[in-house]
Amino acid sequence: MLRRTFIAWMLILPALAACAPASTQPARTPEFLLREADIPAGRFIPAEMIDAEFYKGDSNYKCLLKASDGKFYYAICCHKIDTHTQMYTFDPGTKKVSHLADMGEVVGEKGKKTIPQGKIHVNIFEHKGKLYTGTHIGFYLPLTKVETPGEAKGYLPYQGGHFVSYDLATGAWEDLAKAPVEEGILTMVMDKQRERLYGLTWPAGSLISYDIPTKEFKILTETGYGKGEWGEREKGEWMFICRTLALDPRDGSLYWSNTQGDIMAYRYDTGKVEKLAAHIRLKEFGDPSCWRQIVWFPKEEVFYGVHMTSSYLFRFDPRSGKIEPLERICGEEFKNPANDGRRGKGPGATLALHLGPDGETIYYLPQGAGIVAKDGRKTRGTVHFVTYHIPTRKYTDHGILRLADGRFPTYAQAIDEENGTIYSVPWIEVPPDATGRAAKIALDRTGNPTYNAAQTIEEINLIRFTDPYLKR
Repeated sequence: MLRRTFIAWMLILPALAACAPASTQPARTPEFLLREADIPAGRFIPAEMIDAEFYKGDSNYKCLLKASDGKFYYAICCHKIDTHTQMYTFDPGTKKVSHLADMGEVVGEKGKKTIPQGKIHVNIFEHKGKLYTGTHIGFYLPLTKVETPGEAKGYLPYQGGHFVSYDLATGAWEDLAKAPVEEGILTMVMDKQRERLYGLTWPAGSLISYDIPTKEFKILTETGYGKGEWGEREKGEWMFICRTLALDPRDGSLYWSNTQGDIMAYRYDTGKVEKLAAHIRLKEFGDPSCWRQIVWFPKEEVFYGVHMTSSYLFRFDPRSGKIEPLERICGEEFKNPANDGRRGKGPGATLALHLGPDGETIYYLPQGAGIVAKDGRKTRGTVHFVTYHIPTRKYTDHGILRLADGRFPTYAQAIDEENGTIYSVPWIEVPPDATGRAAKIALDRTGNPTYNAAQTIEEINLIRFTDPYLKR
C-alpha cells in the first residue's frame, strides 16, 4: 500500500508542477534548514489539528474569528476554477467542525460559470449580533509574471468581491454590496462606532465603503496606487496593494502604506485622501515596502505594525506622525548571529499578528526556517509563536509548532485565541505515507494554477495549542 501511494503521488506531481506559474511560487522558502534532531525537545509547542476534510483547500489569509456564540469561524480558500471559498465553524465545547457555507451560494454565483469567489482575504468582524467579511478572487491567469484575474473558456469574468454578513441568531447570510467586475476585496476593516465597512480592492487598489445603516456602497477615491497590481513591472507601473488598513477609532481616519514606504490617510470628516509626511522608509527596515499587519493599541492610542520585508515591529503615532522602529520579531534563528552567512535575511512578515488577551502583548506567528526531520524529509518552513510585551519591550520566541503526529505547520496568516488556547489556520506538510492522504490532496489540487507542487504537499486546517505565554 505504501509503495502504491508513493508512486501515485510521484505521478501526480509533474502534472501539478506544470500548472504552477513562476509568478506564484512562494517567496517564503527559508534560506537555511535546521535539523530536528539538534533542536531541544522543549522548543517544540504541541499543536492539535482539527480536520475539515476539504482537500481542495489551499490557503487561509486572516479569516479567523472567535465569535460571541463561543464558536470559531474561519475560511478555507481555493484557487481552482470550479471551487468557491468554504466557511466552517468549530465549537471548542463539542469539538465539532461544521461546514457553514459555500461563498458562491451566499452571493448567488455558484453554478453560473463565473470565475469563483475563491478566497476570503480579510478578517471577520462582529457587530450587533452579525459577522461581516468580504470575498476575493482566487483563480489567476497561469504562466504570467504577476498574478492577474483569471480567464477561462466558457466562464464569465470574475464578478467582483462582495461585502457579506451572517446573522448569528438566525443563521441567515446577506449579500450587502459588490466591488467592480474583476476587483476582489483584498483588505478590509470595520469602523464599528460609525458602522461603516472599508476595503481596498485588488488589483486596482480602489478604496470602497459600505454604510450599514443606509446600505450605501461607494467607491471613495484614488488611493495613491496608480495602476496598482494591474500595472506592468517592466514599465515600473506595478504597485503592491497593502494587505491591512489601520483604523483610528477616535476620528475614523484610515491609514495604509505602499511599496515605496509612503503612508496614505483617508479622513472620515472630509472624505479626502492625503499622503503623510511620515513614512516607513527607515534604514532599519532595509528596502522600502509597506506594512504587512498593523493593530491599534488603545492604552497608548497608537498603532503597532510589522514591516513586510524586514519583519521589523514599529510604533506609529498617527497624531504626531512619529514612526519608531522597535525590533525584528521573526523567528529567533533569523536573529541569531551564529547563523550569519547562511540564514539570509529570512522570510517576510505574516498577517498572523494579534493583540493578546492581556491587552498589552503582541501575539505573532512568523515563519521560521525549514526543518530536516528525523526521518530525513524536509519542510519549506516552520511556524513559531512569538510575543512582544509592549510596556517592557520584551521579545520572546516561545518555540516551533509541531503536531502530535510529528508533522509541522509551515506557514500561517491568521491568529485568534480564547481561554488560554491559540488558534490558527496554517499550511501543514503532508508527506506521502500509507494513508494515501498526500495522494488524495495532490489529486484534488490538479488544475489549480497557483498550487506549488515543487515541494511538499500541504493541507490547510484549523489548529490550536496551549498559550505558552500565559502558561509561563
